[in-house]
Amino acid sequence: MGKKNGNSGKAISKHDWRWLRRNGLSRTILFWLLALSVIPLMVVSIISYRNARASLAHLALDALVAAAEFSTEQIQYRFDRMLLDLKQESEEQANVHFLQRLSTGYAESGLDAARFVKSFKWAKMADRYASDLKTFCFNYSYLDVLLTDLKGNILYTVAGKSDLGANLFATDFEHTRLSHAARKSLESGRPVFSDYVHYAPFNNSQCGFLINILVDDEGQTIGLIILNFSTQLTDTIMQQKFLRHSIASRIYLLGSDLLLRSKLKNKSGALLKTKVETRQSQLWLDEHVKNTPLDSDIMHDASIYPDPFNQEVLGVHRNLIIAGTHWAVIAEIETVDAFASARNLGIIMSGLLMGTIVLIVLISVPLTRRTFRPLLLLSEATRQIADGDLEQVISIHARNEIGDLADNFNEMVVSLKNIMQKTHQENWSKNGQAELNEQMRGEVDVAELSKNVIAFLCQYLNAQVGAAYTVLKEETLQLTGSYAFHKRKGFSNVFKFGENTVGQAALERKTIQISDLPPDYMAVSSGLGQTPPRSIVVVPLVYENRVEGVVELGFMNEPKAHINVFLGQSAESIALAFRVAQSRKQKKALLDQTQLQAQELQVREEELRENNALLEQQSKELRASEERLVKQQTILEEKNEALESQQVELSDFNARLQKSATELEAQKEESEVKNKELEKIKSDLESKAEELVLAGRYKSEFLANMSHELRTPLNSLLILSKMLAENNIGNLTTKQIEYAQTIYEAGHGLLTLINEILDLSKIEAGQMTIEARTLRIDKFIDEVHKQFDVPAEKNGIDFKIESYENAARSMVTDPQKLHQIVSNLLSNALNLPKTVR
Repeated sequence: MGKKNGNSGKAISKHDWRWLRRNGLSRTILFWLLALSVIPLMVVSIISYRNARASLAHLALDALVAAAEFSTEQIQYRFDRMLLDLKQESEEQANVHFLQRLSTGYAESGLDAARFVKSFKWAKMADRYASDLKTFCFNYSYLDVLLTDLKGNILYTVAGKSDLGANLFATDFEHTRLSHAARKSLESGRPVFSDYVHYAPFNNSQCGFLINILVDDEGQTIGLIILNFSTQLTDTIMQQKFLRHSIASRIYLLGSDLLLRSKLKNKSGALLKTKVETRQSQLWLDEHVKNTPLDSDIMHDASIYPDPFNQEVLGVHRNLIIAGTHWAVIAEIETVDAFASARNLGIIMSGLLMGTIVLIVLISVPLTRRTFRPLLLLSEATRQIADGDLEQVISIHARNEIGDLADNFNEMVVSLKNIMQKTHQENWSKNGQAELNEQMRGEVDVAELSKNVIAFLCQYLNAQVGAAYTVLKEETLQLTGSYAFHKRKGFSNVFKFGENTVGQAALERKTIQISDLPPDYMAVSSGLGQTPPRSIVVVPLVYENRVEGVVELGFMNEPKAHINVFLGQSAESIALAFRVAQSRKQKKALLDQTQLQAQELQVREEELRENNALLEQQSKELRASEERLVKQQTILEEKNEALESQQVELSDFNARLQKSATELEAQKEESEVKNKELEKIKSDLESKAEELVLAGRYKSEFLANMSHELRTPLNSLLILSKMLAENNIGNLTTKQIEYAQTIYEAGHGLLTLINEILDLSKIEAGQMTIEARTLRIDKFIDEVHKQFDVPAEKNGIDFKIESYENAARSMVTDPQKLHQIVSNLLSNALNLPKTVR
C-alpha cells in the first residue's frame, strides 16, 4: 500500500504544478488536505479516546463490583459462622445452668458483683462449671466470652479482665455501643452485633461483640452470653489483593457513623477515628441507613468522586448487615490508574495529530494522497475496535508518523486484548473459586470432600486424571479421593512426608510440576483405549503453616500459567475445608469416647452407692451402741438413787439395829465402792460418747476440706492434660497424646468421685443445700428415656414410663438431685440379676 501511495505522488508531480501554484490551487489543496486529514484524525482520536475510556471504566467497575461482592460474601460468611457459634453456645444447657448458679450465688451472697467475683464461692463454681466455655474460647480463637445477668452484672469472663464484676448498664459502660447492644438483645430476644468499639479492659484496643440471650427450661430469659473478637477478622479479608490494578486500588469498611472499620491500604487512617465523607459513602448512608429514595442520575454521578486525600477515584459500594448493624463495603481505584491506558492513547493521538500537520506542511501536496488511505484504514479499524472487534491489525510499513501511528495503534490493540484476556482469566479464577467453595459446603466426611474437590478440579481445569491425599495421621498422606484414576498392581495409597513426589511436595510445602512423563508413569483410560499424561502438577494444601493434604493432577498438555495460579489461590481454602472435616471427625470420636466414659462413670457411681450404704449401716450401728450406753447410764443412776435411799433408812433405824452395825458398816463400804465404780463407768461412757461425736465431726470436716484441696490441683491437671491431648501445637507423638488422654480420663473420674464424697460429707454435716426450681415433668421423662433406653435394650428390658392425663405438668424441686436419685434407682434396677428382676 505504501508503494501505491508513492506512485500516486509521482503522477501528481508530473502535471502542471507551476500553473496550479500560480492560480492558488496549491494553497487550496493544501488547506483542504490539511482540513480533510487533520479533522478525521481528530475525530478518530476523540472517538478512540472516549471509547477506550468507556471500556476501561466498564472493566474497572466490573472488577470493583466483583471485589466488593467477594469481600461482602467473605465477611458475611465469617460472621454467619460466629453467629452460629453464638446460637449453639446460647442453647448449651451447661452455660444456662452455670449462669443460673452464678445468679443464685450472687443473690444469696449479699455482696456487690465486684466483691462476689472475688469470693471463694464464685471461684469454686467457676472451677467446676467453666471448663467448656474456656475450651470453646480457646478452640475458636475468641478474645473472651462473658456471662451477665438480667441487670447487666458481668458474673463471668474467660479472660478475667477488669470488666469482670462490672455492670454494663452503669458507670463506664452505660453509654457504650456494648451497653446499647446488650439492652437491644434483652428487649428483642435476638442476636445483636455491637459494632467495633474501643474496649478499655483490653488496653483500649478495637474489638467487636456478638450478644444473645440465655433462656432457662421454662423459656424465661435469665441473662446474656457475649462473644468478644478482634478486628483482625475483617482486616485480613480487606487486605487481600482482589484487583488487577496498581496499589492505588483499595477496599475498606465504613460504619453508619462513616468511621473506618478496617485499615486503608497504603493510606493513613485509624480505625474508629478516621471519618470518610465522600459521595459514595453518603450515597450508601442515604440509601441503606436513612432509607432516602435516590434518582438514577445521582447514583450515576456518584461513581466518580474525590476521596478524602483529594484524589479522584472510581468507586462502588455494597451494603452489609450483621445482626442488625449496617456496614458499607467500599471498593475504589484512582482514575489516574484506571484510565492510564486511555490517557496514554490520548497523548499518542495528540502527538500523531501534530506530526501529521507538520509532515503535510513540509512534504506538501504530492504526499497528501499517501496520507488519506492510511488514515481511512485507521479510522475504519478504530470504529471496528470501538464496536468490540479486537482482531484488527493495520500493516503499514512506511517509515514515518503514519507508520508509527499504525504501530502504536497495533500496540494499543494488543494492550486492549491483554487487558481483556487478564480480565477473563480473573473472572474465570473467581468463578472457579466460588464454584469450588460451593462444592466444599455442607457437613461431609473427608472421603466425600476429597472426591468432590478432585472431581471439580479435574473438570474445571480440564485435567484428565487426579488424586487427593489427606493427612490422616502425623506426617502420613493417604489417598482419600480420585478422578479417572486406575490403581495398578504394587501401587501404594499411603505416603510419608518426603516419600515419592506427593510426599516431597508435602515436605517442601511447594508445588511440584513434572513434564515429559515416561509412558509407563500413569495411564488415562477410557472405553476405547488408554494413553499416558504429558504433565503432572502436585500441589500441597497448607493452612496456617500446617499441611492438610496434597492434590495431584495429570494433564495431556502442559498446563498454562493461569491454571497454576488458580491452584495456588485455591489450595488454602481446600486445606481449610479438609481441616474442618478432620475436626468434625475428631469431635465425633470425642463424643463416642464421652459416651463410653459416661458408662464407666455409672459403674463407679454404683460402687460409690455401695460404699455409701456400708457407711450408712456403720452409722446406724454407732447410733444403736450410743443409745445402749445411754440406757445403761440411766439404770446405774436409778440404782444409785435406790442405794442412797437405803442409806437414809439405815440411818433412821440405826438405834434399833445396833447389834447389826458392823454388818451395815460393811454394806455401806461396799455400796460406796459400787458407787465409785458406777461413777467411773458413767464418766467412761460420757467420754466415749464425746469421742464418737468429735470423730464424726472431724470426719465430715476432713472430707469437706480434703475434697476441696484435692479438686483445686485436679482441675488444673484436667485442663493441662486436655490441652496436651488436643496437641494444637503438633509437637507430641501419638503415644504421648494417648498418655495425656489417659491422665484426663482418670482425673475426670477421680473428680466425679470426690464431688460425690463431698456431697456425702455435706449430708452428714447437715450442710447440703437444695436449689428448688420449677421442673417440667414431660421434659424430665424425655431425659430419663434418652438416658436408659439403650442400657435397657442391651439388658433385654422393656423400659417404659407412664404418666396419667390428670397428673401435674410441673413441680418445684431440685432437678439435679431428683435426676441423680432416679438415675441411681434405675441403674441399680438395670444391674440386678435377671432372677431378682
